[in-house]
Amino acid sequence: YVTLIISMLGGRIVWGAARYVMSVVSAAKFGFAAFWTGAVITALPGIALQIVLVPAVIYALDRARLILRDKTK
Repeated sequence: YVTLIISMLGGRIVWGAARYVMSVVSAAKFGFAAFWTGAVITALPGIALQIVLVPAVIYALDRARLILRDKTK
């Protein structure tokens, strides 16, 4: 879960930085409210699905022995 959440946060930060750069180039406004709406509020269904489905898929693949995971951690 930790890696998944860090990856999701990192993706939102990169997305916000890219949108900011594009808004500077095109002279369009992109404030914090636009970032919050686009990166968090609109994405909530996808965030919830990832938090539920990604660990379930990893568990199923691990149980089917289709992936190798380091069990020493």
